[in-house]
Amino acid sequence: MWPMEAMPKVLRWIGYVVPTTLPSLSMRGIIYKGSSIYESEVYLGFLIILGWLILFLILTIFLVKSKS
Repeated sequence: MWPMEAMPKVLRWIGYVVPTTLPSLSMRGIIYKGSSIYESEVYLGFLIILGWLILFLILTIFLVKSKS
């Protein structure tokens, strides 16, 4: 785990694409900072993880139907 602030800009953008980066930042905000769900850092992490979940669910449905 490398802090995002210490990364060069190019690697920082790549790091934000990884599905677990923003949800990890939101959990850190909840646990360490005591942030509420209404703060943008927190709810953005939950929306990102929900988006990845929906993407993988749709992908799985299409792959299962194509093999049938």
